[in-house]
Amino acid sequence: MALIQGDNDANSLTGTAGDDTISGLGGNDTITGGGGNDSIDFGNGIDTGVLSGTMGQYQFAMTVNAYSWKFEPFYQAHWTLNTFDSIGARNGHDMMSDVEYLQFARGTVRWHDVPVTYTVSLQTSVLDNVVIAGGTMNDTMTGHDGADLFVGGLGNDVIDGKGGDDTVAYTSFNTYVTMLPLEGGVTVNVQAGSATGTWGNDTLINIEHVIGTMYPDLIIGNAEPNNFFGIDGNDTMFGGAGPDSLDGGNGVDWALYEGNSADYTIRV
Repeated sequence: MALIQGDNDANSLTGTAGDDTISGLGGNDTITGGGGNDSIDFGNGIDTGVLSGTMGQYQFAMTVNAYSWKFEPFYQAHWTLNTFDSIGARNGHDMMSDVEYLQFARGTVRWHDVPVTYTVSLQTSVLDNVVIAGGTMNDTMTGHDGADLFVGGLGNDVIDGKGGDDTVAYTSFNTYVTMLPLEGGVTVNVQAGSATGTWGNDTLINIEHVIGTMYPDLIIGNAEPNNFFGIDGNDTMFGGAGPDSLDGGNGVDWALYEGNSADYTIRV
């Protein structure tokens, strides 16, 4: 057992085979817990946690209660977690806080290698543009009362935007969660709460807006105001009732309407 503490510089700290308490303080630290059941506080800075073993040895469950998100529009959606609650591993049960990245000793961890559950909860904050990304397994993702962006990834995911204007994306975003581009479009029915395609079969709850793929997509709205973006491919979109914005992007796209043409504004 050891008490290890860094400083405000960029430190590289390594624990022992026992149950350690490690604090990185300031700076961009890299901390390796080693064996045992460790308690690790990364502190401020952009920090990396290194875990022993392989990805298959770990199970993850996390709840995000306090965080700082950096959002850049569209393809540059970076996330930063300020609170990572717990990691359960065969080599010990480690507690971590203020960690931004996780890395295995034998390779970088990618969240899409394991099923995960994300819950974003806020007490009084009204932060928007929160990016929640899943992976190749069957993930459960729950947003908050602000505007969330969900990238479900592969697998049959359950995505609940809760309050606010929430968006689900089926394109490939460059995030700290590695997502591989897939061939094939997606069929999204916001009214029915479903999305099917090469990504998987997702259940959508409290989702208003959709970003499609680089391929032909079918996107159907509901009675709420919907914003749809098809990106590439020959897309077909039906907004349903409500004031909708339909952008097919590139390709030869179809927009299906009800009512009188005077009720719509069309820009080509």
